[in-house]
Amino acid sequence: MKKKAVREENREGFVFSDEAWRSAEDIRPEKSGGYTLGIDCGTQSARAVIVRVKDGSMVSDFDMAYPHGILSETLPCGLSLPRGFVLAMAEDYLEVIPVIVQGALKKAGISGEDLVGIGVDATSCTVIPCTEDGTPMAMLPEHGQNPHAYVKLWKHHDVKRQAREIEALAQRRGERFLAYYGGVVSCEWMLPKVLQIYEDDREIFDRTAHYVDLCDWLTWRFTGKLTRSVNSAGFKGLWSAEEGDISREFLNELHDGFGEAYYAKVLKGPVLLSGARCGRLCQEAARWLGLPFGIVVSSGMMDGHASVVSMGMKRAGEMALIVGTSNAIPILADHLKDIEGFCGVVRDGIIPGFYGYTAGQIATGDMLDWYINNMVTARYTQEAGRLGVSLHKYLSEKAKESFPERNPLTILDWWNGNRSILCNQQLTGTIWGLTLSTKPEEIYCAMLQGIACGTRIIMDQGRACGIDIKKVFACGGIPRKDPFFMQQYANILNMPVYAANETNSSAHGSAICAAAAAGRAEGGYASLAQAMEHMHIRDLTEYRPQQEYAAAYEKIYERYCRLHWLLGSRNREFPDAAGKGG
Repeated sequence: MKKKAVREENREGFVFSDEAWRSAEDIRPEKSGGYTLGIDCGTQSARAVIVRVKDGSMVSDFDMAYPHGILSETLPCGLSLPRGFVLAMAEDYLEVIPVIVQGALKKAGISGEDLVGIGVDATSCTVIPCTEDGTPMAMLPEHGQNPHAYVKLWKHHDVKRQAREIEALAQRRGERFLAYYGGVVSCEWMLPKVLQIYEDDREIFDRTAHYVDLCDWLTWRFTGKLTRSVNSAGFKGLWSAEEGDISREFLNELHDGFGEAYYAKVLKGPVLLSGARCGRLCQEAARWLGLPFGIVVSSGMMDGHASVVSMGMKRAGEMALIVGTSNAIPILADHLKDIEGFCGVVRDGIIPGFYGYTAGQIATGDMLDWYINNMVTARYTQEAGRLGVSLHKYLSEKAKESFPERNPLTILDWWNGNRSILCNQQLTGTIWGLTLSTKPEEIYCAMLQGIACGTRIIMDQGRACGIDIKKVFACGGIPRKDPFFMQQYANILNMPVYAANETNSSAHGSAICAAAAAGRAEGGYASLAQAMEHMHIRDLTEYRPQQEYAAAYEKIYERYCRLHWLLGSRNREFPDAAGKGG
């Protein structure tokens, strides 16, 4: 696979990195003693945290699973769903959010009067079709049996054909936007999901007033104002600071008349930076949440990128691993390059003052759960139960004792396709090297190593194109719970990994954004940089590479690279572990 950078840019007058941080230590809120509320709406559950503004201490958290969970087989009415549909119910967000907000307040021992701001993040691109006033279409009785009226989750991948059509047209027209996204259109984005509804169900498409990403729908519910997050619009909606929104001409060439409809239904509202104020809690939302009217609300974010805020990332070359159901891998840089196979680059897209790059792996926690739930023997399950530990922990401990540096298996982490660098959702997982003597913990160990190798492929691609990765953070539930996994990461990346000892990093990041939105006069900070400086997570565990095993882990990575390019490369050019043709 050829590594190429189409363009490099360092815009004159664009303020980078340290300038915004220099005086942060001396600038504190004009009011003291306040708190912010961060809300994180994940794939299967939501959580709320209360964070102290003056120092970022997490005072309390509260989480709750969505009552209906993921809809992938049937709708609640019993109607079978087409294969590949992955939906959710908007009612779940409306029911769960007030519960977690009040639960977090109660645990913290404070009232809503103590809050100076609210921030929210969510899975993206999770699309909600809704009416003019924001009511989800599936909540209307006449549309309750129509799958296209429901929330389309980020991993609704039944739009591969539409994504290919968009990509092919962009290539024919020489569209500049394609280079910002590694030359590939993902089926996880807004446009292919909306295009599917336009093509398959014009009636519901015409009746829908707005298609809104979940984080923006939530801030709309909170404030009564429809705005767009630069984070979502840039990475999932084909918007850029340089080009603006995708052109009507392009959309109309997809389908005659589609451009006008798309602009009217999708591209509404101003695009706001992370930590910007998008409004105040309206009367209706205040009654819904049980909070005082008028609390400041910050613009929404994607859940993974909110963790960048919580980690206090503030220098070019810093990268985060947000390890959960999938892996989000955001990177900060001070210049623009178009990197083949990355999911996108957006100026100010994550942290104002930086180019935000993003890549990722579609199945990490999902893949490990699949193995636990389907492939582990009863004897292992019973032994884990006897010891009173989870099966994940039991397998990690056994893998740690089984000389992981000698593991003969190679696993490609493509259980749900490949997001980066191959950008092919059709690819499937592979276990290479099985014998009759293979043990369950060896497979589990190889899965962890395969995930880490997939991350290093992404790092190597960035480095080959001029993005120097200098520091790696890790956050999410898995890094906190599984030291063995983090050690495998450090060994395979061959650099230290700084893991947050806090589970709710995304919600914490949203709480920091809320402090920036509030501003100094209302008990917050004058900028997101200053809020991050005072409120970011400081409790980190450093995992250093075990240098005595460096050669062995390099061989594990080399095996992974060979198999990765052999089974996944479209042009059959197989780079070696250093990113050079082999």
